[in-house]
Amino acid sequence: AEKLAGISLKLFDKISVNSNLMKRSISSRFSINESKIEVLPLFVDTDHFKPLSTHNIIRTRYEIPEDQPLILYVNRIEKLKGMQFLLEATAEVLKTKKAHLLVVGNGSFLPEAIKLTDNLGIKHVTRFIGEVTRDELHQIYCAADIFVNPSLDEGYSHVILEAASCGKAIIGVDHPILREEFAINGTNLVMC
Repeated sequence: AEKLAGISLKLFDKISVNSNLMKRSISSRFSINESKIEVLPLFVDTDHFKPLSTHNIIRTRYEIPEDQPLILYVNRIEKLKGMQFLLEATAEVLKTKKAHLLVVGNGSFLPEAIKLTDNLGIKHVTRFIGEVTRDELHQIYCAADIFVNPSLDEGYSHVILEAASCGKAIIGVDHPILREEFAINGTNLVMC
């Protein structure tokens, strides 16, 4: 498959990718001149995803106290997305601080994640709410205090753009794409 991809890519006049990291990777891996590769970054609808005061609505709906930080995860619930690390980190935080974790999404790791919250003693502060509408997602981003993306193998993440557009502080794993595309002078992004 790798060889076929390389042959196929060489046939194109132009190749579009969504990051400089991907551009360099394709150029290097398949010996393609970088001038054939154009970067078209992902974008977010900033007219929709913007700061909004929805704290009370969301916190009331999901029974999250106003005086406790809300940690947010939005993505598929899969091992590759680092859900187990987020739950373990949340358990560590709760040893010294009060906080709640809101998980938006579904996936094959969900049953194991629910069991893990019970084993870690954080089930009472963790809400798995499944998929939501675009409007509700906007409200949830705005109600959160911190957005966490623990993915071990994330490409150019749309959810990070949405969270940033809503003015959220972002925590993510130290991944090349996050360093290159999102860590602009270290603002709003902490990599672990």
